[in-house]
Amino acid sequence: MPLNENAVVSAGWIANADNNKRSYEPQRKNQFRLEVSLPGSPQSEEILARSARVVSWPEFNISVIPVEFVNEIRHVAGRHEQAPIEITLLDFIGQDSTESVLWNWITKVYNPETGEMGYANEYTAPVGDLQKLDPHGIVHSTWRLVNVWPFKWKTGEGDMGAAEKSLTSVTFQCDKFYRVEVNS
Repeated sequence: MPLNENAVVSAGWIANADNNKRSYEPQRKNQFRLEVSLPGSPQSEEILARSARVVSWPEFNISVIPVEFVNEIRHVAGRHEQAPIEITLLDFIGQDSTESVLWNWITKVYNPETGEMGYANEYTAPVGDLQKLDPHGIVHSTWRLVNVWPFKWKTGEGDMGAAEKSLTSVTFQCDKFYRVEVNS
């Protein structure tokens, strides 16, 4: 019987697909890892990786060029532009806090105390990976981000009536991204 969008898919069907030759497992939203080669210490990279809570996956934006001829219009692909990627992070406190890692990075782009702008080679992380993991924690899909840097940082908010964890979000720009094949 063919499946339709209203069909209920049993766990047995997912586990025993293709007569046990392979299984179909839904990608869970919480199975991802962020790895960024930060300009600075490897410890900062680990802090960001542990802090990541929500990520927006890469988005493709290709402009459309209309080509007019007599009474018709055709459309061809134009320029591709990388959409920014927003990541929400858990705001750990302490000497090696999430806030201090982000502050040290974003002040390499622009330092509000001195008014200086940095050189691109000082603030861009040459490579960043957004990795999707399987239920065993093994990488099955990777989006490679090239020349990543933060251009927007929301430092969170305080609320005297709340007892929740504090989150912060940062928006990254990159020159390009692409999918890296992972052997599985």
